[in-house]
Amino acid sequence: MTREPPFLASRLEFDDERAEVFWKGQRIELSPESSKVLRVIACSPDKVHSAGEIAQGADIRSDDTHLEIVRQFHLIKRAFVAVDSGEFPVKVIPRQGYKWNEPPPPRRSKIARPLKGSKN
Repeated sequence: MTREPPFLASRLEFDDERAEVFWKGQRIELSPESSKVLRVIACSPDKVHSAGEIAQGADIRSDDTHLEIVRQFHLIKRAFVAVDSGEFPVKVIPRQGYKWNEPPPPRRSKIARPLKGSKN
């Protein structure tokens, strides 16, 4: 039996076989429920997801869906900050929902070198 490659969303990786989530190669501690919530928005990064859509996609059943989704994103943010205090790749769009908003990877700076034949 061949192992399927893990799902990647740029620097986010879901390894379903081991039930683990990695951010920039570092394992982040998420519950299975939080992992499902994160996967819903990471799988379609250009879309703003309402709390109802996320709850449906992550199969969350709660008396107060909105409150449960807010709680899940609080837990997700806490897990990300524990690994990387500088980035949280989820954007909250007021009165609309949540969006995967991964910043681009840092650019490598090019060192200026003098041209051949220049006197510098």
